[in-house]
Amino acid sequence: MTLYMGVSNTLPRQQLVQTPHREFARGSRCIPVRTTCSSSFVPGTDGESAEKKGARSMKRLFTFAAIRIVQAQLEGLGNDGGFTPQATGWDGKVESPIYNDLRKGMEEIPLGDGDQWLEKMMTVNPSLSLRIMETRQCYTSEFDWRQLRSIVEEEITAHNTEMMRKHMQLSMDKSSTADEDCPPTAES
Repeated sequence: MTLYMGVSNTLPRQQLVQTPHREFARGSRCIPVRTTCSSSFVPGTDGESAEKKGARSMKRLFTFAAIRIVQAQLEGLGNDGGFTPQATGWDGKVESPIYNDLRKGMEEIPLGDGDQWLEKMMTVNPSLSLRIMETRQCYTSEFDWRQLRSIVEEEITAHNTEMMRKHMQLSMDKSSTADEDCPPTAES
């Protein structure tokens, strides 16, 4: 068992990789690194999986998106290019009481996890709350999960590659500086 930053790692020794114990700057050594990505333990999650926390964040995002979609509908967006006469006055100002309830809810009720916001909005305007719930359900069913995963994987890979490139460049710069500081040996 290996201890890393106070977290117990119970992987078998053959699944840990250690580079040779070559001394680096100031005597640091390489640390064990996992070679597999399956069943990664995430410390500090209070017993919840990372997927559960991610799902809660996505639910909040979908609620926010549904609120904004309904807001845009009330403002007349997507209604054959013009203002919605039942919601918008001649001056372009939205005059719908439903819209006013939505704005009030957006300004005064914290979004929380999404469900809490909808519960509080239900006491203000039940029909608006139901409309947002239906929009959220529709948005969730149309959401492209594969594209989300693909984008996240691409961005992480690109960022990791860039960071490794920068790290390598810094390492090369430090090693060339260290070579210049060393006195010549008898062999050179």
